[in-house]
Amino acid sequence: MREYWKKEDPIEVVMKGEKILVEPLVYKKNTVKAVFFNPIKPGWARTLTRRVYIEDSEEERIYKYILLAKSSAKYIEEHIGIENIDVIDLQEAYTILLVLALRNFKNFRFITHIPRAMGSPVFPSRILKEKFNVETLPEENGKANLTILELQNSVKGVYSIKKT
Repeated sequence: MREYWKKEDPIEVVMKGEKILVEPLVYKKNTVKAVFFNPIKPGWARTLTRRVYIEDSEEERIYKYILLAKSSAKYIEEHIGIENIDVIDLQEAYTILLVLALRNFKNFRFITHIPRAMGSPVFPSRILKEKFNVETLPEENGKANLTILELQNSVKGVYSIKKT
């Protein structure tokens, strides 16, 4: 099996008042295209995506998913064109941040495999409001539940529950 990875021209996103240079790494096979994002600089941004689901701090976890959402939105806008998309499938709750980054797009579909508390991450509302320039979020005790936010912004929910 031959794999075709391609590095595309870097995109810029802004976080913490700094421009972050992010390199899209694209895998394409037949009609399927997967895009991964590799932060190039500054150094603090490079460390955010070095591991999946493992972070050294709560701040690192929050900023990792903000970076991925902003990178995804920028890539969609510049390389695909939002007008060329019918629906965006959001796999699990962390992807909800894309809804905040692409506020003019309304056709999201939420897919979860863990529809219970452990699959519902929460982030500080203050940070999300500031980083995505939004005024209101569904929150409790200063925390936004990403699953609730996702359900409120999805046209359809899809749940996969494995019976044991």
